[in-house]
Amino acid sequence: AANTVTFNKLISSTHNLAANPGFEVGDAVWVKDTGVTIEQSATNARNGNWYAKIVGGVTERALATEAYIECSPGDVWRGAAWARSVSVPISNANASIALHWYDKDKAYLSSTVTSLAPTGTWTQLVATGTAPASTQYVRFAERVTANAAPAGDWIWDDAELTRASQIIVHGTPGAQRTVIDGDGVHGYNSGNVL
Repeated sequence: AANTVTFNKLISSTHNLAANPGFEVGDAVWVKDTGVTIEQSATNARNGNWYAKIVGGVTERALATEAYIECSPGDVWRGAAWARSVSVPISNANASIALHWYDKDKAYLSSTVTSLAPTGTWTQLVATGTAPASTQYVRFAERVTANAAPAGDWIWDDAELTRASQIIVHGTPGAQRTVIDGDGVHGYNSGNVL
């Protein structure tokens, strides 16, 4: 009988590709809609001294990474950020994060989105997505949906943007596999022994 091999990409990179992810460089390298500010206050920041604030309104408002980061169709990406509503009363508007996919001309294709209902507690949002056909670039965004009063304010900190950096090669029989990563090539038998 012939053996088979399958390939799967796993999210394993710890290299954060979001520039100024905790806003500690101040108001730099993020594209901001009206109603979005980057502010300094150790009291409000989750970590450090800086954070982003999105004031909700009648239209969606967002903060996006300035850079278009190269990627390929089928690449797996993970975006994450921490958010909480600081309105009193708590915002009616949901928060969300998005991986925005673009073609070679930087024309928008689609998005992978994760949303969060209003909360006054720091909560991490995570969006994991696979780049669709024709994708050449990805960008990461933090957003507040359009809503009527109280639209509310959200603060954001500690953004992450990572991509798959490891390939696992599974073979048969059993659970034999080869892991190819930054540390080299590792072979495991069906008992998970190196």
